[in-house]
Amino acid sequence: MVLISALVGLPIWYFSTSIHRARLPEEQIDQLNDNLLDRINYEVPIYLLDLPEALDGLLEETQTLIDSEVTKIEGIHAHIKLYKGRSDQVDKHSYKIKLITLGPESDDLEESVYISPKEDRLTKIFLSPEVISNGLVSDFITRVVTGDLLALNRNQGSHNSLLRIPYSPKCKVSLSFLEEGDDPIEWDIKPIVKKFEKYLSSVLGEYANFTVESQMGYYESLLDTANLEADQEEEGTLILKDTSTFIDYSEWGLDQDVEVIPSINLVVYVPNSDKKIRIENSVSNSFIVPQWGGIVIHNQEGKNDTLMSTKELAPIFDIFASQIFHLLGAPETPKSPFIRADIMTRSQCVENLVKSMDNLISLSKLTEQLPTIPIPEITLKEVDESMRLVNESISVIEGKEERWWKKANQLSAKALELSDKAFFQKDMVQQVYFPDEHKMAIYMPLLGPFGTIILLGVLRMVRESTSNRATKLRTKSEVN
Repeated sequence: MVLISALVGLPIWYFSTSIHRARLPEEQIDQLNDNLLDRINYEVPIYLLDLPEALDGLLEETQTLIDSEVTKIEGIHAHIKLYKGRSDQVDKHSYKIKLITLGPESDDLEESVYISPKEDRLTKIFLSPEVISNGLVSDFITRVVTGDLLALNRNQGSHNSLLRIPYSPKCKVSLSFLEEGDDPIEWDIKPIVKKFEKYLSSVLGEYANFTVESQMGYYESLLDTANLEADQEEEGTLILKDTSTFIDYSEWGLDQDVEVIPSINLVVYVPNSDKKIRIENSVSNSFIVPQWGGIVIHNQEGKNDTLMSTKELAPIFDIFASQIFHLLGAPETPKSPFIRADIMTRSQCVENLVKSMDNLISLSKLTEQLPTIPIPEITLKEVDESMRLVNESISVIEGKEERWWKKANQLSAKALELSDKAFFQKDMVQQVYFPDEHKMAIYMPLLGPFGTIILLGVLRMVRESTSNRATKLRTKSEVN
């Protein structure tokens, strides 16, 4: 019995209880992590349009001043590079600066800046005679580039806002059109929703992939706990002072989303036609719920018909667009949504790379500290693929391609996704919470009876052997 247990039972037990631990590339992970930030030094090209050859010195002087300003700001990975360019040759999506000299016939002789809100990303710098005569053109351009155009000083920490929704390469925008009244509103939403979806794709398409869906709700009354107070100056108007009590998530159908991808909820609420609701200290009559979405309260203002036209909805969707930028953690400046989206995409790319390596470093330390957890081959593949994507993303950054941040951000987002999967691999996670004491609790019911049988068998064998030896000795003595 003992021999069978040793030769058959022990090998079966060993092979059935041993764990597989794929060998992670720990040295490569440490090396990549140590050199990560040193390798992330990306270029942001800016073209000075139609600059005369006589002003080539201006380009070099301004470049030196910009480099000096950038080095003073901590945490900046950008290298702003100035180039000469012609209006008819520079790509329409590139950053462009056009210098305009103000003459005596100009109404305003003060220097100023105009940043186009369109996708042309054109900045016009109006130079006063005083700036030119004092040789301050380079200083003024530097101030515009670092302060107004890219807002380097003011964009640090914008992603730490408590409003911000966690990043995902895919994001859903859920539009809800709710009304309190008894007469159903005829919402003319198809044209404006289609236009809004196209706007998100053109402005934020490099940051993430946005999908839009909509729903309508009728007879959506307010909660009794809604903190509404009568306006003493305007009859029939209620003032909302505490926005946290306004939304009825369950009754309004706003808590039905069970998808994994993040969702931005945008709600327009229309009260009864016989009353108005004003949000205290809000010009747009709207508010944002951190990491959830935004609300716009639209009063009907004595309308006689029930049609909500596209024209009437346009200002509401402008507010929605602004709320989305706040919820994504976009910088406040410049006012151009395209440039703000560019800044946000570049910052997100760097953040994805750093988080990816943090996950891999944590995984490496975890497997070293817990030698009893398994490391499946799928985890090794995910680690290798994540590292490959990190290197590929950095190569795109170093390659200085035109508008490199779209491709680099896509690669870094995939690297982050794979590093998350590797760290939270289910076969590993379940073993983290399975200590040795639990193993003893499982083995004891099996080993107890089995060990008792073997022990009793051994004792019986010893007893029989002793008895046989005594019998032989007694027989031998009788013969003698």
